[in-house]
Amino acid sequence: GDVLIPRVMATIPGTELNRTLQEQGLQGEINTQGQQQAAQEAAKAAGALGTRKADIEQEQADTAKEKVEQDKPEK
Repeated sequence: GDVLIPRVMATIPGTELNRTLQEQGLQGEINTQGQQQAAQEAAKAAGALGTRKADIEQEQADTAKEKVEQDKPEK
């Protein structure tokens, strides 16, 4: 059947061609889900890094402001 009508054999449940096609489809779904998960984790990490960077910059700005205020002569 595979030689004479491979496309038809692939549509018949339980045949080797059908199982192979199903496996390939499921493997593709798994790969897609893995890529999506990796992208989400990367986005979370980038967001966390951006937030931490903003916190550090704010701390540096506050420290610089305090230093300027301390160095300012009193009238």
